Amino acid sequence: MAQLRNTRWEKFAQQIAKGMSIVDSYQVAGYAAKTYSASATLGSRLFKKVEIQERVDELRRAGATRAEISVERVLRELAGIGFANMSEFVRIDDNGHPQVDLSTLTPHQAAAISETRTECVLPGVLKDGKKAGDPDCWQSPPEYKIMIKLHPKIPALVKLGEHVGAFDGEGGKQQPVQFFFSDQPMSEADWMDQHGIDDDQGD
Repeated sequence: MAQLRNTRWEKFAQQIAKGMSIVDSYQVAGYAAKTYSASATLGSRLFKKVEIQERVDELRRAGATRAEISVERVLRELAGIGFANMSEFVRIDDNGHPQVDLSTLTPHQAAAISETRTECVLPGVLKDGKKAGDPDCWQSPPEYKIMIKLHPKIPALVKLGEHVGAFDGEGGKQQPVQFFFSDQPMSEADWMDQHGIDDDQGD
């Protein structure tokens, strides 16, 4: 679909596609109304025109393509967050203590991390005549505490559940959800395989 012949309609559609509100889009397109309420009413009426809605849809699809956004990619990102497990980000050292280990993370696992933070909990002691950065400079090296924070799981799981209709019964009514607990919960890969999402596409 080519640009709309009405230049103000085209400008209006472009602003809507960018995420601007109907009122702001109406004003940016060059329309004027005496009150905010009038702008909202007239802008909503303009937005209902089939030509404009089709143009907005086209512009949004084009924008998504340029950003390489697809439903499949969004679902993979949500699955990475929803099925993230803290055991994927730590290892147990020889003394039985958990240590953060991010060296083997996949891109999907890394996407589940919202924040990392490092704190020095014990300053190091330098050898005589040495300065930090010199080879073999520490008499006793500093100790650090590394903390990671994951994105909230529940919102991601709700979005995934809504996509597959887990919460909709017949007639659109909410149906009871059964929960099953296992010492081997479903992994991100298992969920993606069950729902036909190819992990090799969209990166």
